[in-house]
Amino acid sequence: MRHETEFQQKAREALGLVDVPGLRYETIDETLRVTISDPSNHNALTKSAMDGLYETLRRFRALPFDRLEIDFDTASGSVACAGLNLEDFEAA
Repeated sequence: MRHETEFQQKAREALGLVDVPGLRYETIDETLRVTISDPSNHNALTKSAMDGLYETLRRFRALPFDRLEIDFDTASGSVACAGLNLEDFEAA
């Protein structure tokens, strides 16, 4: 398990996919999962999280993953209230 965690960390860093407040990356086999949630201080979603999501979507075809999953932390108040419009990211 430790080896898998180290591999995931190194892969994310090599790809420039760095966790920012409100946005977390995980790699599971050939899948890249992006989880959007409140940052630790429970403020609204951060601009850096939204920018990170946009950049991930923009670059996805160049990344070595077969599938992208976007997961919303539904227990997160600001995510539920943010009214995120994924149509904004369709062009990415």
